Amino acid sequence: MSYTLCGGLGILGRRYGWAADRVRAFDVVTARAQPLRVTARSSPDLFWALLGRRQGPRAVVTAMEAGLVEVLAATGPAAPVMCVLQLNHLGGALGEEPAVPNAVPHRRASHLVRLLSGLDGTDRAALRGYYDRVFEPLAPWRAGRAAAFSFGGGDRTQGLHTPEVAERLREVRERYDPAGLFLG
Repeated sequence: MSYTLCGGLGILGRRYGWAADRVRAFDVVTARAQPLRVTARSSPDLFWALLGRRQGPRAVVTAMEAGLVEVLAATGPAAPVMCVLQLNHLGGALGEEPAVPNAVPHRRASHLVRLLSGLDGTDRAALRGYYDRVFEPLAPWRAGRAAAFSFGGGDRTQGLHTPEVAERLREVRERYDPAGLFLG
């Protein structure tokens, strides 16, 4: 489910768009221990914020209903752990606004570069430094961060959403989780 909550970029994304765009409903438990069925109609702000979030409201998602569709290179021996560098050509349906708005960021980006690795026994600080060195040459073309596959909080979430979207996510989070129970 995290894959979809953070947008969900699959190999058929250029044809079918983000996985988040196919979500119809969620069953969640809010920070107030309230079970809630969330749809674009019943709770439009929470539905919007649950999709494409990293900074958005935290609720325990217990079920998700979604519509279905028919259905790169390694970084080399310098990596502190085995890594895979993935380049996705975006555009197509990934750049279109969904029928029901959500918080999936960077729909206008032309490409997505991800560096994926395991963390088994790896020094996270060293791995972060390695990631930074890999991405540094791409800085002039950077549109922001991807929702999934990022380390921790702090500056690692800055640039994920526009200031307007980040503010709306903060407002929704305060409404549904005012004590920050699911903040993490």
